[in-house]
Amino acid sequence: MKNVKYICTAMLLMSFCSVFSQEQNLDSAFAQSERSEAKQDFKTAISIMNGAYDKSSYEINLRLGWLNYEAGQYAESEKYYKQATDLRPDAIEPRLGYTTVAGAMGNANDLIDQYSKILAINPQNSYANYWMGMVYYNKKDYQTALKYFEKVVNLYPFDYNGLLMDGWTKYRLGKTTEAKILFEKVLCISPDDKSAGEGLSAINDASNSTASQDKNLASAFSQSENFESQKDYKSAMEAMNKVYDESSYETNLRLGWLNYEAGEYAKSETYYKKAIDLMPYSIEPRLGYATVANALSNANDLITQYSKVLEIDPQNSYANYWIGMVYYNKKDYQTALKYFEKVMSLYPFDYDGLNMCAWTKYQLGKTAEAKTLFEKVLLISYSDSSAQYGLRMVSDSK
Repeated sequence: MKNVKYICTAMLLMSFCSVFSQEQNLDSAFAQSERSEAKQDFKTAISIMNGAYDKSSYEINLRLGWLNYEAGQYAESEKYYKQATDLRPDAIEPRLGYTTVAGAMGNANDLIDQYSKILAINPQNSYANYWMGMVYYNKKDYQTALKYFEKVVNLYPFDYNGLLMDGWTKYRLGKTTEAKILFEKVLCISPDDKSAGEGLSAINDASNSTASQDKNLASAFSQSENFESQKDYKSAMEAMNKVYDESSYETNLRLGWLNYEAGEYAKSETYYKKAIDLMPYSIEPRLGYATVANALSNANDLITQYSKVLEIDPQNSYANYWIGMVYYNKKDYQTALKYFEKVMSLYPFDYDGLNMCAWTKYQLGKTAEAKTLFEKVLLISYSDSSAQYGLRMVSDSK
């Protein structure tokens, strides 16, 4: 019996050492591969990862999908991204990787397929909605494209890309009055924008008085941005106040941001609230309001705004991550875990999601799961101090 005990102990030690050795080798492979990639030596970077290849490893397949894409080996890249997708079918990141390959190959059908699957997972994903719209726009299917661009603009009403393409799509569909308004908004963001300028010239149906008013608004935004770049927030706000219209979503959003930068948090909140009231289903003013709540260390306001963002877009990874951080800092680890796991399910190889999910599981006493996650963090960032400290804490707790 004594010998059996020693044999079993020895076998357990050998098994532990074998797993530990494999983890070290994988860490080393990722680190070496990243160094070769930094030198644009993709062949060596791929060779190193192939040496550690495990078909069942999501992380390795994701890495090889990216490296083969960078090396221009698109068929190989597709193979690895497909394998990663098969391993984690509800993850968004390998599907986004696959679209980079499909885009490089000009394969519109593959693009539509992958973006459709992303939108099945997260219907409000602004990136996928925008690029799906671009696919249909380039196919001259403007009616279908419009559906996707309008989704982006509904979520982010003062986003340059969404506004510009919504403008051009409406122009193509003969909706010139609506297109004109959108192009003018683009010029508030980018006063010298060539594409928006061409759009307005193509429409050329505005009255002189309206054109003058629109020009003044674009000029005010341009002056304000110039002052902001010099950190002269007072003058930047004065330029906007000259054209302030309480019913204008864009000016309220802009003044919310400028007052935040100037440290005028109460005023900032007022403008962001007005922007939210004007467009209650948009995400960007709520995220702006959250920056103020964070500066004021107002956890309740943060939870309120991130919760409302998640009502609009339940899969929003930014809001899920930061509401998780609020609960983590409140030491409500069980609630925090729910949000961090949502981020990790969508982006299984994302540094922030993995690291905070690991720390939350450690705080909940789930040390074996935490250890696995900290080790994955080190695959992304070989010398990461947080993950290394986490592994030491896990080891000490045994």
